[in-house]
Order: sequence, then C-alpha cells, then structure tokens
Amino acid sequence: MSAGNQLSFFSFFLLLLIVGGGIVGGVYLYYGGGADYRVTQSGAFAYMLERCVQQGLFDGTFGSCGIDEQVVTREKYIVAVCADDCFGNGGTTLLRAGDHVEQCRFGVKQSATYPKCAERVFTVDGKNYQIVVGTTYRGRNA
Repeated sequence: MSAGNQLSFFSFFLLLLIVGGGIVGGVYLYYGGGADYRVTQSGAFAYMLERCVQQGLFDGTFGSCGIDEQVVTREKYIVAVCADDCFGNGGTTLLRAGDHVEQCRFGVKQSATYPKCAERVFTVDGKNYQIVVGTTYRGRNA
C-alpha cells in the first residue's frame, strides 16, 4: 500500500465516523427524552404576575393582568399571589388557582411528578408580596 492510499483510507474512515456520529446524534435528539420546560414556564408566569402587581394593575383576577384564566386551568398551573407569605405564616391569599400549592414549598424533597415551581418575593409601597407559580404540564411529547 502506498502512502497516498493510506491517506485516502484514513480520510474516508474519518468521514464515515463524522457522518455516523451525526446520524446517531440526530436520532437521539429526535427520539430522546424531550425537554422539560416547567421551571422556565413557571418563572415566566411568575414574572408576568410580579410586573402586574408592581404596576398597580392587579385587582385579584387574572384578567387584570391580561392573562386568560382558561389557559391557567388548561396548562395545569398552580398559582398563589399572597400578601406576605403563601405558606400559612400569617399571609393573606389574594389569588389562588390550582390545587396543592404546598407542593411548591421550597426546601421540601420533590418527586419527579410534582410541579416545578418558581417563587417571587418583592415589596411594593412598603407591602410585601409573594408569588408562587408551578406547573405539571410537560408538553405533548414529554
């Protein structure tokens, strides 16, 4: 075998490895476990509610913040907007949707089936607010 043939064989073998790796990677991405966007969804929703409260638009309904209540129930959100504390330490619940807000209690061991939650704590005009949002909706393919 001459040096030119050996170099061609090595180049061809390298090309086969790259193409094969691309095929394996593509199949894994397509048929893989899927992405879990529950934390991102919860965080974005909590941010929307926080902005609404800070701007003084919140009146105890989702509609005051431009949020459709049917979306909240269809997408399986758990929402609590509270003055002070949402977990029973003297707080007042201003808005609550969904069941089992206590599953969003931070620092508690979480199950894979529990909702993924986001929490916002902030102050507006000297009044403390806590917003807890969670969702169990994993998407169609997850």
